[in-house]
Amino acid sequence: MVEILGPSIHQESFPPEIDVYRIPHNRMKQLVTSVMQILPEIQESLNFGQAILEKTLQVVYTTMWELKTHEMIENTVIMNKLKERLNARQVYNQFVCNCHEDSDLIKIIDLVELVYSSLDQMDRTFYWQKLQEAIYEFLDDFLPHMEEEESIFQPLLNEYFDYDELKQIKDTVLIQHKEWKVKVDAEKSLKHFKRSDDREENREIKEDQYCQEVFKTIPSDFVSEKLPDEILHEIFTYISDPRDFSKASMVCRRWNSVSKTLQFWKNLPLSQWERGIWTFRNVDLYELLLAEKSQEEDYSQAHLYDDIPELLQIVGSGTRTLSISGSKFVTNTQMKRILKNVPGLIELDCSYTSICHIAFNDPTINLQKLEKLDLSGCRNVTDLMIELIVKSITNENVCLKWLSLSGCELLTDKSLQYLETFSSTLECVDFSGCYRMSGMLMKNFTDGCKNLKAEFISYCNLLEDGPDPSEANGCNNSDCDIRPCCLTYQN
Repeated sequence: MVEILGPSIHQESFPPEIDVYRIPHNRMKQLVTSVMQILPEIQESLNFGQAILEKTLQVVYTTMWELKTHEMIENTVIMNKLKERLNARQVYNQFVCNCHEDSDLIKIIDLVELVYSSLDQMDRTFYWQKLQEAIYEFLDDFLPHMEEEESIFQPLLNEYFDYDELKQIKDTVLIQHKEWKVKVDAEKSLKHFKRSDDREENREIKEDQYCQEVFKTIPSDFVSEKLPDEILHEIFTYISDPRDFSKASMVCRRWNSVSKTLQFWKNLPLSQWERGIWTFRNVDLYELLLAEKSQEEDYSQAHLYDDIPELLQIVGSGTRTLSISGSKFVTNTQMKRILKNVPGLIELDCSYTSICHIAFNDPTINLQKLEKLDLSGCRNVTDLMIELIVKSITNENVCLKWLSLSGCELLTDKSLQYLETFSSTLECVDFSGCYRMSGMLMKNFTDGCKNLKAEFISYCNLLEDGPDPSEANGCNNSDCDIRPCCLTYQN
């Protein structure tokens, strides 16, 4: 007789020699502790040489690879055997099909590589902040995940496998952990890593016949109407194409409500969607921007910015990062409508657009939580626009830490006066190509920024009296093909 099972509540005691999870999980808990202890050391090593940084980052890098192999071993040795046995007995358990997603680990590994390989100190600091957030988010879920395995899957193993089989599974798990530990220590070195942008897309995906059978067996009305909110929400987290949320919202009222959950709309890479790159994951658009300089414009997605403000009226309060970088179609009026609906925005990227002060000329725009603002390559940025941006951000607790005005050639010393509002919080600033600013006033401005170190300052090479000339960065636009360089205006 076919069974449809929820979580097992069969929790009798059993001999430790058939506990397939205890020893590996104790090791994983040790790894988690080591990561938590090393994070402050990495923070300190960011300002030292590459060798010191590499030593501390390597601990996190190796640890995350070991955690990833742990998930892989549990999938291949434990979960696959459990699925085979349940399938043979015609026992279909949907919880067995809802585990072991390692995309968070892949994201952390990628961020470690980005921190290590970043040559620009501003980029390194930015990726380091992202890495910390990703690690803390992962660790919040990882320990409960291990507890779930021990409370749900171990009892299932005890019920459907005999003593000798369980002992063999445990021995295999421990042997593979030892073998993979040696392999990780020998091969996973930051010195020799090679970045792969399509690491996630190229992972082998094998057809899971058991889980297909599980979901065939569950009645359709059960899936759509009787699933708990938490499970339905978890299913929606696997949607990677924003257009699929639109399709799901038309299924029923409940799905419509879930599709508009604020968590799903934290990151809005609008300029990627404009180019038909339909993913919530950020993609490096630099090469595309270079290529598009000689291409005819494609207007197929030009309507996007008419539709987005309506959506943001519902989900915009949950949006934390927004990018229109390199957009050819967004207008100032459309951008104004967008900004009015994202009061919790932390990162805003308007780089390489024709946006001007009109986009920010509305007193209802509230960007008080903004920490990062990228206006690189925006040639229409004026002192008035900076004044309006400052007004939209200003509050009792200013947050802006990272600012790029690289290539904003119209800015003058007046902008420096407006930016003094952020003197207590700025940590990175780029004035490359802002040749109309004077070195003396720029130095006065940076001297007043108590958290701004010289190595995180970039400005025009023509300014001989600028801040900390021996330590600050020069113009970041000298070798850039899409931002104007200050040397262009010499003589």
